[in-house]
Amino acid sequence: MKKLLILFLSVILLTACTGEKDGDERGQKETNTEQSDSGEDVVVDDKDAEDAENNETKDQQLTEEEAKEVAKNYETTLVEIYNSSVDNFRIPGFQSIEDLVTHLNRVMHKEEANEVIDLRFKEENGDVYFLPMDAPQYFDDQLPYEFREKSKSEYELIQEQNSDFHGHNRITYTLFNEEGTWKVKDIVSEEVK
Repeated sequence: MKKLLILFLSVILLTACTGEKDGDERGQKETNTEQSDSGEDVVVDDKDAEDAENNETKDQQLTEEEAKEVAKNYETTLVEIYNSSVDNFRIPGFQSIEDLVTHLNRVMHKEEANEVIDLRFKEENGDVYFLPMDAPQYFDDQLPYEFREKSKSEYELIQEQNSDFHGHNRITYTLFNEEGTWKVKDIVSEEVK
């Protein structure tokens, strides 16, 4: 019972303890040439290049429902890892921190994954363990939130949460598109006074 309580509290605090960090932006440059199947450069008129860029931008647009799903995938991935722990919080299936980074990078930016790992996990004798501590606050789609476009490749989910344990906080999830997949880039929790 104690282990479950510690696990639950660890999961709740994870996002509350993350900090703001710089990330890389993957902008797309407009070009007037394309490479043909044979490897030769072919000149493309400006209208074709503009149409291609507009289609790419459309494909990258994130809907509000998709944004909520990205936040939910973040939570689900971490909770599944915590819940899979066995004796002394060992996480089976991961032989190194690098394995864990690769796994987490499916739903979050590599820098965010490294921050989560630095705070909540350790590697010892070829095994990975999570460090029991209070759990993070996760996005709650039952509470009011704001969804906004920061740029064509970044969006934010912003939500205020209030609890006896964490107090009153504003949590900002920054979401970005990495090679066609929307992920959590950063989570910032700020105390609301």
